[in-house]
Amino acid sequence: MGFDFKKRKNELLEKHEAVLICTFAQFEPNFHYLTGASVDGSYYLLTRDSETIITSRMAREYAEYQGFGAIVTPPPSSANKNKSRALAETVSKILKKKHISTLAVEVDKLGTRNRLALRRFGKLKLVNASETLLLQRMVKDNEEIRLIRKAVQLAKQALKELELGGKSERQAYFWLLEFFSRNHANIAFEPIVAFGIHTTFPHSVPTDTRKGRLPALIDLGARWRNYCSDLTECYIPGNCKPELAAYEEVKNIFYDIIDNSPDFRNTKDVNEFAKSCFRKRKLPELPHSLGHGVGLQVHEYPNFRRIKPMRLLPGMVLAIEPAAYGLDGGNGKFGVRYERTVLVGKKGFREL
Repeated sequence: MGFDFKKRKNELLEKHEAVLICTFAQFEPNFHYLTGASVDGSYYLLTRDSETIITSRMAREYAEYQGFGAIVTPPPSSANKNKSRALAETVSKILKKKHISTLAVEVDKLGTRNRLALRRFGKLKLVNASETLLLQRMVKDNEEIRLIRKAVQLAKQALKELELGGKSERQAYFWLLEFFSRNHANIAFEPIVAFGIHTTFPHSVPTDTRKGRLPALIDLGARWRNYCSDLTECYIPGNCKPELAAYEEVKNIFYDIIDNSPDFRNTKDVNEFAKSCFRKRKLPELPHSLGHGVGLQVHEYPNFRRIKPMRLLPGMVLAIEPAAYGLDGGNGKFGVRYERTVLVGKKGFREL
């Protein structure tokens, strides 16, 4: 199995005749999505009949090693004098030969100086490709789903093997890092490990607080072959009755969402149903989104907080995370959250 990069590029080029992708970091989701490669500190220019890497002398050989034939390195003198102008002139020279005057760019990554240079020196009209790429990546193919499923399996295994007795938040955090390293995976994000009152803070940072008889909340995700998972689970001692009851409530909300998912057409439907579940159980309103898309990034489209609802389509992968915070328990304030990664199918959601 593998990815159909040609199909992905053609789909993008149906909307834009030329696209410039930034590859500043070692892993850039859009660049990886289109090519499967990684060349940092560079730019990727895609047109209907060519693809070019614009990079430094340092990264040129690595780009060649990954199979890119057309590689351009701006002259050192011009690059040092004004890197943005050198980029603009290089891109303009390529596009002028193809009679292309409009360039789609990642506005959120390209930076103001580069955008101004492309307009001024490159004489190019710029349009935003960021939204196009997020929408294109939203529906996963079978290979992407396979990799996400593996990432989910690893995260669930970590939650199963994690023993909190006697550990501090920080010790549990480092155990999780070691677990993923031992299993040849990366973390999708910094794990959240919270005990006691720290569970009431959605993004608590690990401290030296020890578990003891306190409730615990663990939010973690694995990254397997660049694809992510996102799960949250609570560990609650039997003597913590209010915490156990609240945790059962949010778990029930999650499974009510799954059971009713065949009726959902868009993100608004999911949100409205979840809100009714929270009101019915007299739980406080969520301070964060009920869910989000998962893929090459742990947070991607569909976005559940957009004013305009996003249509749910088969092949989307979501994290659904009902939660309640600031509740009163035997050990003071606490929070609970239950989160799983799910696949949208023709007949509703299915937990991965």
